[in-house]
Amino acid sequence: MSEQNPHNTLVVDAFPVDDQKPLMPFGGEDTPGRLPGAPSFLGGALLLTLSRPRVLLFLLLPLLLLPLVVALPVFLGAEPLAPLQANPGGTEIDLPEIAPSWVFREWTRAMPETLPAAAASLPPLLLFMSLFNLVITGGWMGLAVSRRREHSLRSFLGHGGRAFFPFLRTWFLGLPLFAFVTWICWGTPAEWFFGLFLPEGDPALGASESTGRWLEILRQLIYLNALFKLELWLDLARASLTIGERRSALLAMVRSFWLFVRNPWGLYGLGLCGFGLELLWIAGAEAIRQVLDAPLWPMLLILPFGRIVMRGMRYAALARFAASRAV
Repeated sequence: MSEQNPHNTLVVDAFPVDDQKPLMPFGGEDTPGRLPGAPSFLGGALLLTLSRPRVLLFLLLPLLLLPLVVALPVFLGAEPLAPLQANPGGTEIDLPEIAPSWVFREWTRAMPETLPAAAASLPPLLLFMSLFNLVITGGWMGLAVSRRREHSLRSFLGHGGRAFFPFLRTWFLGLPLFAFVTWICWGTPAEWFFGLFLPEGDPALGASESTGRWLEILRQLIYLNALFKLELWLDLARASLTIGERRSALLAMVRSFWLFVRNPWGLYGLGLCGFGLELLWIAGAEAIRQVLDAPLWPMLLILPFGRIVMRGMRYAALARFAASRAV
């Protein structure tokens, strides 16, 4: 039996610590030739969002507090109008569902400065929420493709902060695209198209009322579909930036466009399921409230919370879908 050299030591590294492959979706198998579908990606993403309650509570705060900047001054300014909420017969007016127009006219006269100031504060708030949504998107996408099981709010904000400026460039690239789509559907091209079927392109001047109505419905459907695809394209570009920790928004737009061309039905189905679940949450919550004859204030918590969960699910699912296709 030969002697062994004690100085020759063989070390075998059995753990692929350098593997940067993202986590697979819920129920998905890393099987060649077969990739999970939209329900699998959405299921895994839903578990990811619900397992981070601190992040959800943090995101709920701005949705509850920022509307108070507009609503609270208007509400306090409407208190002097309380005596006007009674009809001559003595029954109370159901505000805001049923109210005569004179109540709103009196409201405007009683608040000549508050209402314009409240209206002027809406654009800055909407701009802030649009930019803050970039941080939210980066946070959920970063958590979705991270190899580590990150649950803390610090990790979420870290991913969102690193992604903000690359995502901001996609935000700027999207502005002219949204403007172009709006011009196509409501500008000169739409007027030319309507002019082929209606006198002067006006639905009110059509020989048949149904013709003008159906053309108007067709235009709205085309516009909504174009906005949906454009939003999906921008989110795919952000997912591409997150997966490879890239910086070029323009190249990310090109890569995401090619991914959309290669997987149109999968991406379209994923996006429609995500938006559909969000609409189902809103409609279902309102239906349950009406059946139970519950007050309106619980909806102020239920609807924003559901929207946060569903949007986080959609962003995380989209990032994992793009990672599985190696964008």
